Amino acid sequence: MTPDGRSPAARSPIQSGSAGSEGSYAGFDIDVATYVAAALGVPETGLTFVPVSATTREKALVDGSVDLVPAAYPITETTERSVTFAGPYITTHTDLLVRSTSKDVKAVADLEGRKVCVTDPALMAVSDGPAWSKADSASDCLTQALDGKTDTFAANESEPAGYAGQNPGKLRLLGAALAPVSFGIALPRNDVGAPRVTAIVKNMIADGTWAKSLARNLPQLTRTGPPPLPDSRATWTTT
Repeated sequence: MTPDGRSPAARSPIQSGSAGSEGSYAGFDIDVATYVAAALGVPETGLTFVPVSATTREKALVDGSVDLVPAAYPITETTERSVTFAGPYITTHTDLLVRSTSKDVKAVADLEGRKVCVTDPALMAVSDGPAWSKADSASDCLTQALDGKTDTFAANESEPAGYAGQNPGKLRLLGAALAPVSFGIALPRNDVGAPRVTAIVKNMIADGTWAKSLARNLPQLTRTGPPPLPDSRATWTTT
């Protein structure tokens, strides 16, 4: 991101981010992007958030449509081959979103024979007891859960936590805290600005802004502490 008008990416309305009126965005990821931008000399009025998905975010970085992606981009061996990461800015776990009416579902073991929607087939390894259902998008899983077509929705906990907050009284987090996932701010491959962005994230944590944003946007995750960060001289890029 630079003061020349280029933009960060956002999501709509998945995980901790949500679309507001007149194309505005709000959420934990948006707060992170706004904080980083300000530290780089770009005021909030100079930002343009571009909606991206898991399938379009890498292309948006490559073609220059956006400068960085603070949109639930997991740091994995696979993603590190394509982009450079600053951060991580949050580490969460795989969790399950359950309908509030399913009072008897209190643990993963209670999912035996129940329908569980996922977008990532890898999550099916969590247990062989549920009747897994694959969907193309998180919003599809949400719709299935709300319509009663599935019992739960398995995803990284920031995603179901955001949906639970948008549907009070209808959905709840199971609190399974399964496999941990760290999320970074993605920049174009070999971007030399990653260490500086990592240092900015450290400042956001140190001055209390990070914790306040998490409590405001994802109160279900307030148990989540700041993620461990690499030295600001390092990057997440692999060779």
